[in-house]
Amino acid sequence: MFASCTSLVFLAVVSLERVYAVLWSLRHRVTRMQAYVFSIVTIWGAGLFIAGLSLLTVYHAQVDILYAIVASDVLLLISLIIICASYFSIRSRLNHTTTSLQVPHKRSLEHHARLSKTLYIVVAVSLTLWLPPFVVYTIKIFCWKCFSQICRG
Repeated sequence: MFASCTSLVFLAVVSLERVYAVLWSLRHRVTRMQAYVFSIVTIWGAGLFIAGLSLLTVYHAQVDILYAIVASDVLLLISLIIICASYFSIRSRLNHTTTSLQVPHKRSLEHHARLSKTLYIVVAVSLTLWLPPFVVYTIKIFCWKCFSQICRG
């Protein structure tokens, strides 16, 4: 649970950083290291919170597992929406500005386009490999009978 949540939230933050770099490139160049450290600490904190909530359901019978699953699913759904919106805005911005830029700025634009395309491929592969186990795990929590019938044959 910890690794799944943390990795997807990291992908969301990386996509937000790419949006910031493409849309506000001058501001991005002067961003302080404190912003990056703060985001890393926040992401690890969110992952530890979700993992701790999951552990509470194991060691305390009063805490329902449904709360942990809903909290992690909401966090992951928000991360997925951020990732999709970020790369959509990058693609639309790069497509919109390609024709209006002068030659000196075109090299920087091509660099951002290549980097964004590479990160998009990495994110797409990560999400493709992450999504099936996540869906199965979530369905298993809400519909245990569905899996017990499949296992019996």
